[in-house]
Amino acid sequence: MICRVRFKEGTKKIDEVLAEPSAVIQHLDRESNGAHVYYIKRKPLRVPSPSVLTAGGYLTTFELKDGVFRVGFLGGAKEVGRFLRLLRRMSIQFKVASLTDAKFSSDSPLGKLTDKQRKVLTSAYRLGYYDLPKRINSEDLAHRLGMRSSTMVVHRIKAERRILAALLNA
Repeated sequence: MICRVRFKEGTKKIDEVLAEPSAVIQHLDRESNGAHVYYIKRKPLRVPSPSVLTAGGYLTTFELKDGVFRVGFLGGAKEVGRFLRLLRRMSIQFKVASLTDAKFSSDSPLGKLTDKQRKVLTSAYRLGYYDLPKRINSEDLAHRLGMRSSTMVVHRIKAERRILAALLNA
């Protein structure tokens, strides 16, 4: 998941909050308001109904405060619409508190990618292209994204190169 975190206590670190030895944490960006954007890979969370995951997109944050359960969801307009329809079908009362575009600063590795490169790279990751063994190959990934395999591979390679260049300061 990709999440935005702002600590009330300046001394806290994400590692202290997410005390999981198996979690992989990558700092992506620091915003002017003091918030940080992290990429976090961890074991999947158990959710009340697996059907929520069929909406596409990503559940990003969970918070229970003052008897209210808040959930962050990241996806395109189509995925957000599916997610909201699923909540209605499950008879879950909800209120949309904020609806904004995810923007990454030009200093962030994700900010260096075009929309197509970001979509190809995140889809490849989410669908298991980078898993060992792979859960999906290039041809199947391209089919899922609705593009030719050679086009998808070009977008993926350019995205990987830009991310590596940003991370290695090359």
